[in-house]
Amino acid sequence: MSKISVEPKEARETSKREPAPEVLGALEELLVLLESFLTSNQIAKGDFNTLLKKKFLDLADEYTFLDPFAGEFQYSGRKIRFASEAKDAELAKGLLVAVSGLVRDQGLSAPFKSRLEGWLQKHRKRFLSLGISVDSLLTVQ
Repeated sequence: MSKISVEPKEARETSKREPAPEVLGALEELLVLLESFLTSNQIAKGDFNTLLKKKFLDLADEYTFLDPFAGEFQYSGRKIRFASEAKDAELAKGLLVAVSGLVRDQGLSAPFKSRLEGWLQKHRKRFLSLGISVDSLLTVQ
């Protein structure tokens, strides 16, 4: 008689993972805030999706999952689709750096920071638990 061995969980076949729903939700809220801020009254110098992808490309060496050509991170229809090996903290930090850089590039750090107050109050503790100070990343520079 032969024994049938049980394969390890299928999850081990792929190291891609989904972020925690509360982290994903907070980051979606942040991008929705940014999109509505930049598209309201045509404040942004360019199309929002194009600006965001350019910023992601600038950061792709440090945050490879943001590379628009890798297809690991997508934002459309106010939703994030993310499949990568990156941990929640890395995703959050990469996205916060991208948002802060994009706003700074547009010369809109101060007005955006005031728009962010409610989001910061709601999510500050969640990001601190990941070891990320959202205040320092989103400061006016």
